[in-house]
Amino acid sequence: EIAQNGLEALELFENSPKDTYDLILMDVQMPEMDGYEAARHIRKLDGDIPIIAMTARTLVDEKQRCFEAGMNDHISKPIDVDEFFATIANWVGGYHEGTKEISAGQGLYAAGIDIKEGLRRAGGNMGLYMDLLYKFAQGLEGQMEGIHQAILIGDFQRAEEINHSLKGSAGNIGAIGILNAAVLLEEWLRSPGAESAPSLLHEMEDILKKTAASILESPQIKKYMGGTSYSEAIRDERQVKHFLRLLSDSDMRALEYFKRFSDELKNRMGEESYQILEGLMSEFRFLEAAEILEQEFMGG
Repeated sequence: EIAQNGLEALELFENSPKDTYDLILMDVQMPEMDGYEAARHIRKLDGDIPIIAMTARTLVDEKQRCFEAGMNDHISKPIDVDEFFATIANWVGGYHEGTKEISAGQGLYAAGIDIKEGLRRAGGNMGLYMDLLYKFAQGLEGQMEGIHQAILIGDFQRAEEINHSLKGSAGNIGAIGILNAAVLLEEWLRSPGAESAPSLLHEMEDILKKTAASILESPQIKKYMGGTSYSEAIRDERQVKHFLRLLSDSDMRALEYFKRFSDELKNRMGEESYQILEGLMSEFRFLEAAEILEQEFMGG
């Protein structure tokens, strides 16, 4: 269910039977009652339900304010779909439709990857997870090169930024070896000058190469990316109608569907219309997004 403001969100929660909701996404900027106040009231009623803040600001004090209001986690806007699903999976274990796919991951193998943990963080969605693995592996060489170049010119802040991004991505997909190496490098980057730098970089580069090769050469991933990749096209009217149905039902899986067909949507809609749709999706304005999609694809 989607509430239009904090007061409506509180009333929905108060008037619903216990355990109606698994999780609450709380926009902190809402009319009548903001997300902070709504969260405080809801937390008094229920001390356990996960409340995830959504805010356009990512400052430390903003996050702290969310936690002080009783919220459990934070998602920044505009929405990053991968981060969105990973955060939700952390608190509710993924969608009911997706959890069945976790067992399917038992046959998937890539060196240095905790498949079970990565798949759990992807909400149990095997397709999304393999797409994340593939894109992660493709970007490893560029990230390592970026860290090297930043250190060579003495820009340790930039090196730390790239390494921090790498560490977060590694954690999201279960790349334990890379995650551990990134943690060690992060410690050095905060106090550069130690003689351990060359060995740390060499070790990290070796781990990245082996992990990337293992992912990209995985028979399961090669088969998947050659078949039902997330870059596949919207081939027929049924897929458009399915997307419209998800939007009309305010189903959060619409975000995943939007990511899946983003390239095709952009090509068919044009840059201007696509940006409007992207903005509506990032703000969870699904009904308005459905209207745009229907006009573009169904002639409505």
